[in-house]
Amino acid sequence: MKCQNCNQDHIEENQPCLNCGFVSSPINQGWRWQDKAPGPQSVTAGDNWQFHLPLIGTGTAPRCQWLNLPGQQQDISSDNLMLEIKIPIDISGIYKPEYRIEGYAHLNGTLLLKVLPLSHSEEQNNGSAKPISQPQTQTQTQPQTPIASPIDNPATTDKPAVNPNHSSSSPQTSINTPVYIQVFRASTSIPLLKSRLESHKSLLVGKRSDSKGIFPDIDLKGHFSDSQNESICSREQARIYISNGRVFLHNLGKSPLQSEMNQTLITSGQKYNWQLNEIIQLPGGLKLMLTAL
Repeated sequence: MKCQNCNQDHIEENQPCLNCGFVSSPINQGWRWQDKAPGPQSVTAGDNWQFHLPLIGTGTAPRCQWLNLPGQQQDISSDNLMLEIKIPIDISGIYKPEYRIEGYAHLNGTLLLKVLPLSHSEEQNNGSAKPISQPQTQTQTQPQTPIASPIDNPATTDKPAVNPNHSSSSPQTSINTPVYIQVFRASTSIPLLKSRLESHKSLLVGKRSDSKGIFPDIDLKGHFSDSQNESICSREQARIYISNGRVFLHNLGKSPLQSEMNQTLITSGQKYNWQLNEIIQLPGGLKLMLTAL
């Protein structure tokens, strides 16, 4: 029997769930988490933050009240599960917004929200996103060496790994935003972890650790097939960003990543030019795919 709160299979009827302690009862039937309670989120100061609580059910969505939102002087209530607020440009750090769902007290909780500081260049542009560069012309003989992303260590001199399926004598095609990162366990997508990649910020992939202060944008914790496979993946496994109109994946972990398209190994510290619809295998069995959908 599945728990109505965390959707795990280790619960007996009318008994507390061994995973989250929730007691299944007719009163609590209806709306529940689509996969699991939402993990840490991130947003850049000055951006609009839009968030949808991943609940599923039938009929009218329950009313949700939000508390302790960053930069807000008053509590905000919404008539459904969608929230959108403007993040002030002068704040950064970890915030803990609380959500209260009417009629479903067992679903109430706190969300960890990491507000990234506004960079100086973005501040000059009033927080607007940096444009993606245009595709290189066919008259060029070699693609330009990508400029290091501002989120990377400026002392890094590693050149990104070039995808062998794209000849060095022909230019790479620029990525047009928006693009998304999808996570798969075997052939099954994990919708909760689907994340949009924007041109002015990066996405950290890994496992959340409160004690070490690590809050990945794509938190893989709890999504592996078992704890042994989960232990293989690093807390900070990879960082994904856009540079010169192309998407790069920087392996921060100890174990190599691998492209399913060309079997290229991406070793620790290496950067890889990631192509649309290309699947990257992570340590521990999960997979990432870059998609425009």
